[in-house]
Order: sequence, then structure tokens, then C-alpha cells
Amino acid sequence: MHPMMNAIGGTSIHYWAQSWRLKPWDFKTRSETIQRYGASAIPPGSTLEDWPIGYDDLERFYDTVEYEIGVSGKAGNIQGRLDPDGNVFEGPRRREYPMPPLRGTEFSEHYG
Repeated sequence: MHPMMNAIGGTSIHYWAQSWRLKPWDFKTRSETIQRYGASAIPPGSTLEDWPIGYDDLERFYDTVEYEIGVSGKAGNIQGRLDPDGNVFEGPRRREYPMPPLRGTEFSEHYG
């Protein structure tokens, strides 16, 4: 949840030092939508296409960058093993985050 604000700083204000991975579904949105909802769920003339690569093709690069910049968090899916203390909806990752999760705040505990 991002609060509305007026600030100087451009896109650095929106970045908030967050480093999200796309989910496996994001790479095949067209085919997954058709499989789940049928071809009629995609409007005629839509340019929606699946990516030519998949999550598994990029996972090692996500891992490298996360360890280089020190991303913190709690993994919910390490090589297919789900951990309810993390995000069980994320794509499988090869290992835990390099840094532990940040401590919660009143805001994040209330709205999380």
C-alpha cells in the first residue's frame, strides 16, 4: 500500500527500495488466462502475448542481484518447499533471502 504524496524526487520516491520478482504466471499471462477463463476472456484485437522466456530462465539472475544488493525478506517457496512464514505465492527460489526480513511497524502490522 503506497500513500498518496507530493514530493521532490521523481521515481526514486516510488521505488521505496523494493525489489520484487515477477511470478511465473506473469511470463505466460495469455496462455494462463485462456486456460483458466477461456479464449473469450481476452478482448478481440488484444496484443497480450506470453513472454518468450519464463521465470525459470531468470531465477538465477534474480538470485544474483538479490545477493549483490542485499535484499531482505522471508522466502515462502524454496525449491518448491512452501513456508507459510513467507510468500507462498512467489515463484520457487533457489535459497533464502540474503538478509532477514525488516522488523514490522505499526503501519505494516495494521495494513499488511
